[in-house]
Amino acid sequence: PGSGSPRKNWQVSGWKELTLHLARRYPRRSLVLLSGEADRGIADDLIGFWKAKGIRYCHFHQRDLCEVGAVIAECALYVGHDSGISHLAAATGTPCLLLFGATNADVWAPRNERVHILRAPESDLANITAARLGEEVARFLE
Repeated sequence: PGSGSPRKNWQVSGWKELTLHLARRYPRRSLVLLSGEADRGIADDLIGFWKAKGIRYCHFHQRDLCEVGAVIAECALYVGHDSGISHLAAATGTPCLLLFGATNADVWAPRNERVHILRAPESDLANITAARLGEEVARFLE
């Protein structure tokens, strides 16, 4: 749920709403949370929420990039921001749904036919609703 800059991150409340929706819609699937040191607060918040809601998840914190790449390669879908890990996800060939706000996706997005960019209206990630992102996720998982 993070990136190199908080301004490139979607709000935690959106991640909570999205993941609750996904857990209900796809009860046999599990979430994988990848986090680094800068994401610690966000990750702890999400994990607490998921535990309280009984959502299945696996958390990988500060792992070697080769291990992170291997984990992503096994996922049905990677959802993230304008970040280095998103480039790694694209390089694995895993379908990617990437959120872009103020940064220019034409310049900074990974180039891969399996990468789909969701551009925030008015370049503000707060304008992407969990419902909209849930619709986009469903296109990949169904």
